[in-house]
Amino acid sequence: MKKILLITSALFCASLLAAEVSISVGPAFTNVYSRAKEKGETNWEAAGETLSEAGKALKEKINAGSSVKMNAPAFAVDIHGNIVYGFVQFAFPTKTWESAFEEENKKRILEKGAFIMDGQIGAGYNFFNTSPFNLYVGGGLGVNVVRTERALNFGKIGKLDFGQVKYTNTNAMMGLGANILAHYYFTKNVGIYAGLADTLYFLTLANSKKISWGKIEIKPDKNEKVKVSDVFTNSFNAKLGLSVKF
Repeated sequence: MKKILLITSALFCASLLAAEVSISVGPAFTNVYSRAKEKGETNWEAAGETLSEAGKALKEKINAGSSVKMNAPAFAVDIHGNIVYGFVQFAFPTKTWESAFEEENKKRILEKGAFIMDGQIGAGYNFFNTSPFNLYVGGGLGVNVVRTERALNFGKIGKLDFGQVKYTNTNAMMGLGANILAHYYFTKNVGIYAGLADTLYFLTLANSKKISWGKIEIKPDKNEKVKVSDVFTNSFNAKLGLSVKF
């Protein structure tokens, strides 16, 4: 996978060097819908019997409501030539509209550590590139990273009263998407742009999770055998900003 990404990046850079290039930056908006379920047992036993029970309770909360929807302000950077393109967009969600856990957390403000990263690299075509108005339409490979931190009310498990427990989850996925950009240049090299991108992610690259209770942090054993199934993430991005062409 790393070799494929390196080769793709090298071809992307080489293609840009041989073409007229547009770079666009500006504020953006991200909407993410994610769905996934875990199969198998996460092994939290190294943390002790009671904390292991907390880990099992966490799995039940995750699978009880397996979808998450987030809207977030973002910042986008787009770059494309006449054929190849790439973009990266960073978003910082403040609320979830559908909880992955219980009803009481539906509109809970997320912790400061939450972020969403979307990126694409691919190929397309730049229409009307000899006029002030340009329309670029492309499609390619997408990568998504989502990190969320949530406070969950566990209450009493075994002999311990957990009260509120923080659950941190980081997911990285790969998929396919499309990118549409409209530019209008006031001068030969400077203008404005607006764009829409949508990516469907279906391949899980990495998953990391932990429970924090006060100063105690609990992570699954490295030898855990948990399969994530029913995976589906869709990320929609809207962007607006300034463009420079050279």
